[in-house]
Amino acid sequence: MKRPRNIDNFFDFSKGKIMVNLTNRCNLKCLMCLAAEEEHTFTLSREKALEIAAFAIENRFPRFEISGGESLMLDYTTELIEELAGKTEHIQIITNGVFLTNNTINALKDIPGLHVVVSIHGVGTTHDNIVGKSGSFEKADKAVRQMADLNMRFSINSVIQKKNYRQVYKIYDYFSDLPYNGHSLTPVEPWFDNLLIPHEDTDWVLNQLGKIERSSKAKKKNLVCRTESFSKYHGCTFADKEKERERLFLHPGFLCSVPRHLIVINNNGDVFPCYHHKWKDYKVNLNLDKGRSIEDIVYSDNYKNMIMSATGLFGCLGCNTYCYTWDKDFDRKINNPDPIDKTITEFVEYSKREVNSLCVSMLPGYEVLRRGVEKAFGAQIFIWGAGKGGIRTFDLLAAIGKSVFGFIDSNENVWGDRLRDVPVLSPAVLNEYKEKGIPLFVVIGSVHSEEIASTLKERGFRESIDYCTNPLI
Repeated sequence: MKRPRNIDNFFDFSKGKIMVNLTNRCNLKCLMCLAAEEEHTFTLSREKALEIAAFAIENRFPRFEISGGESLMLDYTTELIEELAGKTEHIQIITNGVFLTNNTINALKDIPGLHVVVSIHGVGTTHDNIVGKSGSFEKADKAVRQMADLNMRFSINSVIQKKNYRQVYKIYDYFSDLPYNGHSLTPVEPWFDNLLIPHEDTDWVLNQLGKIERSSKAKKKNLVCRTESFSKYHGCTFADKEKERERLFLHPGFLCSVPRHLIVINNNGDVFPCYHHKWKDYKVNLNLDKGRSIEDIVYSDNYKNMIMSATGLFGCLGCNTYCYTWDKDFDRKINNPDPIDKTITEFVEYSKREVNSLCVSMLPGYEVLRRGVEKAFGAQIFIWGAGKGGIRTFDLLAAIGKSVFGFIDSNENVWGDRLRDVPVLSPAVLNEYKEKGIPLFVVIGSVHSEEIASTLKERGFRESIDYCTNPLI
């Protein structure tokens, strides 16, 4: 399928990353793993996995990440990596290391661009107790040292939480002699209440991290998670459990670049732009089932809607501790924001904290518009009005995560023009869509709202069901 011309307005392929969660099957039961809590197992088929790889290669995605569960349990994972070899710049596989046997390592050792990330959460029995199986540390430790001997690119990921935080320096020091690409020390995510680091130990943990940071600089080691990152936007780990949970997360909102750079496919075939976006609330089908291809979904208006929603004012549920390590735009905006970034951040946080909307004076009308377009799920949205009111409506819809398919206007002199890179069309288009059974929804963005509403009713459109009016014009 040919890439749509305007897809680049929504997604930057040059900075893109595909993250495929092949399966939730796993040989371990890590305390801080969501897959370990799932009742049913799902695995992406070999055919779908290879189809996704072909899409990544065709569109020149620089990054492709494979995860699970434990993806090395599958018999096609090595084949998938070999298919990507030499065709994408960076292939990353995340594993617990148990299945990194001699045969597997030898099969992977010469793959260009491959980076193996091994999750090790403690030294010796500390790790085994966290992952729920004795002997796991010994196998993972052996694997990383064998990869080091073969000059393979590998990193270590350690999730710091209540069960291992007293050992945080030991975890770092134990592996610091290895030529790894990086050692990531990231705190457990805030929804694991029973694993949060005790609030009273905040200073002690930060002191240990400072010690690790100084040692890593002296040894010229790449420590992925810095002390200021813990204290700045991973500080939620140390929070008092009685505090408001919503306040513990980072909310980049309009700043977030990840949904415009990332495509996630989970083991059930769902496609979405960010793990922390409320994609499960969508009523539209963005799943690789019934013969749907990855192109069908990513190039669809529904997926564009989801990107807009994920980057909109109310789109973010709080960030993963991992995104800043690969998305340089995200890292800059969070750790080294410029004046514009800071202004937008303050505006977004004020809006959420004080009124949960764009502006106090706009609250009533904005809520009417927001509730009105909730009826448009799965429908193509048109704005009637190609003037200033229509453009303002477009921008407001973008702020609440809605993409617009086109503008409608009765003035034939503007038909064929483009506003905000979408076409201006004749009202006749609406009838054509209705006759074809294509779901559509009209937002009136004009001072002539009464006349337009009357015209829509004559064409069989129902107020609040098929159309609504922007009250902020």
